[in-house]
Amino acid sequence: MGPLYLKLSLNHVENFNYNVYGTNNNGVATLWFEGYLTYNCPDGASGHGDNSNESYVTFDEGTVSTDFGFDIIGKTPANVEVGQSTYNPSTNTYTVKIVKKYTNITGNNGIFDYVIGVKADVDTAGVYLRGLSTKGSINLDLLGSGEVSFSGWKFYNNSEEDKKTTLLTFAFDAYPEYGKSFTNLKFKFTKPDSTSIDYPKSGYLPMYNGKQTISFSWNELGLSPQTVYTVTASYFVMDNETGAYLQENVQVNDSVTRWFLTTELFNEFYPSSSGISDFCVN
Repeated sequence: MGPLYLKLSLNHVENFNYNVYGTNNNGVATLWFEGYLTYNCPDGASGHGDNSNESYVTFDEGTVSTDFGFDIIGKTPANVEVGQSTYNPSTNTYTVKIVKKYTNITGNNGIFDYVIGVKADVDTAGVYLRGLSTKGSINLDLLGSGEVSFSGWKFYNNSEEDKKTTLLTFAFDAYPEYGKSFTNLKFKFTKPDSTSIDYPKSGYLPMYNGKQTISFSWNELGLSPQTVYTVTASYFVMDNETGAYLQENVQVNDSVTRWFLTTELFNEFYPSSSGISDFCVN
């Protein structure tokens, strides 16, 4: 008898990104939290909850179902919308958009602190995915101000010869003026000899007031191993009504330097448990 091989296909969350925006009416704010949950689904099963009070993605694996949702801990949303899952055949992943509206937010001295917890329910046993939970704050006084700044930057590298990939998590405090939005985000990686590489090479990333996690290959981007890069970011300002770009390639002003190092030296500081959300140099 020959050897017996067992192949397992697991559904798992690839990343959880979120965007926060709102309005401020004489110190009382209305906030919208958009969550974008991307998950791997090798068996092809996908879906989402049909209960607006329980927004989640559901995987059916025989008798076991796994539900994912997100909540601002301690706050009850006034309204919940769950979008249809969209499929990316190149990565075999699905992404679902969940929007939760919160009203009558007053904050503390103009600041509203929040904790977003991503929850997994397996056979009705609820647990939080700590690696995907995040903390943040919104300055209610800056809603509609047009101000933008970095609020997080960290990365995890795999420098094995046949892989050479990066998992990059970054965040912005971004407060577009009312009637406008920020879009078309692009990063520039610059080496000490002043040569630079744009990411993405073509196209742009979405621009959120919140957190994003992306992954990329060093070889596809043209990054060199054992190299220190400084990183800058730029974006467009768009008119929401007409879709016209009012400003292009606006650079994010930052009081500190964001850097990127193509080694595994700082991998131990990437998990949320490290307590570090920002790799920067003053």
